[in-house]
Amino acid sequence: MDTARLTALQEVITVVGLPMFILVFAMMFALYRGLSKEDLSEVTVGRPPRVEEL
Repeated sequence: MDTARLTALQEVITVVGLPMFILVFAMMFALYRGLSKEDLSEVTVGRPPRVEEL
């Protein structure tokens, strides 16, 4: 009986995990594509905030 429960749990994990993998893979591709289009040559670092501004 415990083997049937374990098999059912493994099947549920597979069914739920596959769409999550596809979603995360698509998000990684979109992040890479977005970052590759950024122009990082003009990035400047400003002054740190003062205590009053926090």
